[in-house]
Amino acid sequence: MQILIVDDDATARKVLAGQLTQLGHETRTVASAHEAICSYRRLGADVIVTDWKMPGTDGLELCRRLRDTRSDASPYPYIILLTAHDGPDHFLRGMEAGADDYLVKPLDIRHLQARLIAADRVTTLHKRLFDASRTDALTGLANRLRLNERLAILREQVETSGQGITLALGDIDFFKRYNDRYGHLEGDLALWRVAEVLRNGVEGVGQAFRYGGEEFCLVIESLPPPATDTLEQIRKNLESAAIAHEASDLGILTLSMGASTLRPGDGKSGDQLLSEADTALYQAKSFGRNQLAPKAFERLSHREQK
Repeated sequence: MQILIVDDDATARKVLAGQLTQLGHETRTVASAHEAICSYRRLGADVIVTDWKMPGTDGLELCRRLRDTRSDASPYPYIILLTAHDGPDHFLRGMEAGADDYLVKPLDIRHLQARLIAADRVTTLHKRLFDASRTDALTGLANRLRLNERLAILREQVETSGQGITLALGDIDFFKRYNDRYGHLEGDLALWRVAEVLRNGVEGVGQAFRYGGEEFCLVIESLPPPATDTLEQIRKNLESAAIAHEASDLGILTLSMGASTLRPGDGKSGDQLLSEADTALYQAKSFGRNQLAPKAFERLSHREQK
């Protein structure tokens, strides 16, 4: 497990880190509650082992702040509070502040090891629930909740890195006809097969999401033309998969896509990006389906015609 150790005593930090490393855990150490919050927000941690008595913000207040400021976009950290004070009152105060467990100094590493076994069970369960709540059960793609979280992170990265992103919404053409002709079980299988094409198509350059129904979202971590080349190749890959759809114009499943971009300084929200892509998707449907819109990307088709 990844364990963050918080203690203003340098010797205590070093000794505990060495013991936990010998037990097979990855450790980081910080000297204050402020450093602990910054380190957790940036790198996360499965377990936080913190001393209670520290100058400035103590371990009790650290527990409160970690619980109050933890984002739903990050897994649950297991907090163990260390103190020289024994007794039920201190134990109760620590648990009310947000600690999951409590150990009295001088620390017996075997007692901490036992607590870490419990911590592993709890954090593993939380991670499973966390991942399940952000994964589409049918396709295995990340879902809309994860998309919103990812866009919030990417918007910050765009401003700091100067590297823009492209977002596309894709909709399977005539999918209601597909379900009507083949049945919903076959429709589910078709959704899974399309998801595989999308997942493979963005591997290494972005991420695919199940947006809802027969609609998908693709986030490419680059701007056109590389991003639109990727999207166009994905559209062609689905054509090449030749998933039979006798009730469609081409006799196979196809995908219409609409794209939007986020560049440094744009200041667009995630909802704005999605709205722009949705408008472009409507254009793709209106222009005949099985294509990428908007017209801003028409240089792609011009280049292919040469």
